[in-house]
Amino acid sequence: MLGALCWLPFHLAPWMPLAFVPAMRGFRLAESPRDEVISLLAPMCGAYFGELIRRQLQDGTWEIDPDDHSNWRLSFDNCSLTFNPIGIALEVILAEDVPDWGAHLQTSPEDQLRVKKALEVFGDVRDRDYYTFSVRFEAIEQAYLGLLNNPEGMDPKG
Repeated sequence: MLGALCWLPFHLAPWMPLAFVPAMRGFRLAESPRDEVISLLAPMCGAYFGELIRRQLQDGTWEIDPDDHSNWRLSFDNCSLTFNPIGIALEVILAEDVPDWGAHLQTSPEDQLRVKKALEVFGDVRDRDYYTFSVRFEAIEQAYLGLLNNPEGMDPKG
């Protein structure tokens, strides 16, 4: 399946290579232990996911550590938002939180309330939805746009 998806041009079907990931949860391969497969899949999917976001928002700078994927970050020039796309990929693949990978959105203390308010439009999200690339993409985009569209901040009372 993956081989069939990889030939699609990036601009025609950017989400297609990530579409197979939820189907991979709980998989087993006879020749390869699960951890080894995940250690290959997560960086590939995370880098691709991060690049989709960077291109969609037309902003973003990669900070990479070639020796440690847990230190990778995508940060933005126009706001204080940052996260680790590989950490997000790990959480999507495993369908659980993975500590110390920076998968959750991080921002400066003065922007935290604005991000929280921007994300409240989603309401409660089911776990099975939270651990998808599409919901994570929408949340990152919403947080980013919330920070850009309200540079003075939101009224904490409202």
